[in-house]
Amino acid sequence: MRKISILVVLVIFVFVNGKGQTKIALKGGVNYSTARVYHGTEKQPTDYKLGGNIGVQADMPFDGGLHFSPYIAYNLKGFITLPKTGNITKIDNTIHYVEMAPKLTYHFTNDKAGSFTAGAGMSLGVAVAGREKITDNGVTTDEKMKFSIVNKYGLFDFGFVPSIGYSTKKIFIEAVYQMGLTNINNNEENDGRNIRNRTFSLNLGFFLK
Repeated sequence: MRKISILVVLVIFVFVNGKGQTKIALKGGVNYSTARVYHGTEKQPTDYKLGGNIGVQADMPFDGGLHFSPYIAYNLKGFITLPKTGNITKIDNTIHYVEMAPKLTYHFTNDKAGSFTAGAGMSLGVAVAGREKITDNGVTTDEKMKFSIVNKYGLFDFGFVPSIGYSTKKIFIEAVYQMGLTNINNNEENDGRNIRNRTFSLNLGFFLK
């Protein structure tokens, strides 16, 4: 809970107490997501799912080319697991997250026309909904995913978020990789699965001022 509180305080500080040079942007894009899935020590085959994201990002220059650029966004992620053994041949998960990240971005030039950028930060995602389709002996069932701190699937997802992009006064584009650092399966002791989100995103943002 301490990590969550720190992230929330940092993001609120920027949006409420930002200096005159702080800019606010609306951004959105396409997600191409999967997961790293292990059953015990054996890595399981996985496949990708298309999703999307939309959110609000701040941009605050504070030291040369270094900018503080936190964001809050809705993120649609998912993954497909193709178990190697057993009667279950496919597990298709779709998860809706609300995410925030206190991120640092470096602008390589001070050219007013635009600059290439590189950034990184830590993210916190809160799962708000999800569905799981399981194909067992050729029969597919579709159920709501249940999220919890101690059971079922994890309510929170912590990750590392590096990015590269190009930014102008009015717009920016960025390619983002979200690497989940926590196992989102709270039942690993029972079913042996370790699941960590992996997402590639291509985003476009528009500065409001």
